Amino acid sequence: MKCIDIRATEFGGGDETEMGSAYGGKVDPAALQASLPARLPGNRRQITVFHRPSGRSVICLVNDIGPWNVTDDYWTNGRRPLSEIQYQHHAEAENGRVPSNDAGIDLSPAVFDFFGVIGPVNSRSMQVDWEFV
Repeated sequence: MKCIDIRATEFGGGDETEMGSAYGGKVDPAALQASLPARLPGNRRQITVFHRPSGRSVICLVNDIGPWNVTDDYWTNGRRPLSEIQYQHHAEAENGRVPSNDAGIDLSPAVFDFFGVIGPVNSRSMQVDWEFV
């Protein structure tokens, strides 16, 4: 199932460089990595991310959990990310904070660079489609 028109925000650069990953290891801003708001089985941790404006796609390793929730597996039943409603209604996410954006996926600086999205590290956002490899 392809997830369509999902807000992606940036994680893993600047002060977050080499932060610990929910799956072990470190988050690498130079690697093509993603974070989804629910834990995935080890054999399902690669996704293809599509950026319609550039016409490009890239395969990323899901290496962390977030951004706002940790049990929101919106892709399993075609729902929209919980963060969209939480942001719109100023409601707390699972991490106890009200989301400051409606992101349903986080992507590393390398992914934003690959798609040619400019701006300061950890401030960029874009709309993407994505699906499991």
